[in-house]
Amino acid sequence: MIALYRAAGIPARYVYGTIEVPADKLMNWVGGVTKIDAAQSLLGQGGIPNVGVITGGKINTIRMEHVWVEAYVDYTTSRGEINKIPNTWIPMDASYKQYIFTQGMVLARTQMC
Repeated sequence: MIALYRAAGIPARYVYGTIEVPADKLMNWVGGVTKIDAAQSLLGQGGIPNVGVITGGKINTIRMEHVWVEAYVDYTTSRGEINKIPNTWIPMDASYKQYIFTQGMVLARTQMC
């Protein structure tokens, strides 16, 4: 992503920090698990330090270390549409996406006569 921005003449950089992701979004992000403990375990197995943030007696968000990309664009005047005079670093995180899982089809065997 950084290479593409830079090839287009747009300054870009990596940013390292801590983010908080809602538990339901995280469970979807890691593959559609149904228990937050499983999502945390998957992150840990991948070497991603994380901790559950408890609110109201249950884990509502997960705090974890993360790396994303920022692009320096002309945001104030054109919202990045025309990059004449860059003035704002805008976070661009291609890794954080939500999935829609659909039930698979049942392919029953039929006998041919």
